[in-house]
Amino acid sequence: MDLVQNRLKFFVIIIILVSLCLIGRLFQRQVLEKNHYIALAKKQYTVTQETFPQRGKIFISDFYDSEPYQVATNLHFYDLLIVPKNVIDAEETAKKLANLIGMPEKEIYDLIDNDKAYIPPIKKKIDSDTAKKIEELELTGIMLVPNVWRFYPEGNLASFVLGFVDAEGQGRYGVEGYYNQELEGEEAEVDVERENLGSLLYFTKQNAGFDGSDLYLTIDRNIQFMAEQKLKKAIEENQAESGSMIIIEPTTGKILAMASWPDFNPNTFYEQESFDIFNNPATAHFYEPGSVFKIFGMGGGLNEGKITPETEGVFGSQVKVGIETIETSTGEAYGRETM
Repeated sequence: MDLVQNRLKFFVIIIILVSLCLIGRLFQRQVLEKNHYIALAKKQYTVTQETFPQRGKIFISDFYDSEPYQVATNLHFYDLLIVPKNVIDAEETAKKLANLIGMPEKEIYDLIDNDKAYIPPIKKKIDSDTAKKIEELELTGIMLVPNVWRFYPEGNLASFVLGFVDAEGQGRYGVEGYYNQELEGEEAEVDVERENLGSLLYFTKQNAGFDGSDLYLTIDRNIQFMAEQKLKKAIEENQAESGSMIIIEPTTGKILAMASWPDFNPNTFYEQESFDIFNNPATAHFYEPGSVFKIFGMGGGLNEGKITPETEGVFGSQVKVGIETIETSTGEAYGRETM
């Protein structure tokens, strides 16, 4: 009898210990780790969809046209991805794609005739019409990935002012870099609940993003073009290494043109050997104004009525300012002259 009672007590103790372990485990899961398991469950029935914003355009003015002129915009292209191991007939696939994407049939075949799970895109910047024709072929193992490319329709025009957008979509140098946050906008995120079969049911949370803002510059297209042409000609005639020119509207201070040479094409910025060329010499490089600053002194004197064009002065070969002696560039004295 005692043996039976002892066994019964032992059995009850085991049941109590197991129950306590289960209760402790439930407390850990349902109380201590509640947020973790809620997040895991949420991943099973919700999906987050992202909508990428459109980068803002950049405009300059045109004296002969009331409408602003686009100098930076967005073009929509597609990258062609092929998963070789999913291609049923590599020879037929290469044959159908060759003419559409402008690649030799054999080159395509050699790239996809294997069991690889991934190869880099075999063709980039495919336009919408060509992408539609590729989709209509209904080839297995083919994917078209949409991409947005920054495009500068005027090429080198005002390249130092504009800067460029890199492969990651970030603005670099110029106004593309300085105003990157305003131009790029903000991504939109939407959480959508789905049923067991995968069908989307309804939105549960929405973070409304927004497209980037457009940027309007005071640069005048015609003045900028002429400034760049005249600057390049002057540099070539004087065999100079580089040069810069800024044209300002006196009454408002608006920058109408900001030119430097040598310049670059922001559409193909990656072809440049050195990043130094992307720095705008007109704003990044400093030098003493020298005789150029005489214009400002003369303009101030005329504006205040202190001098007139007929005001005379005696100009020697040097002048002493404090402990410094400043000489003329030629070392010559010019005597008495009018302003």
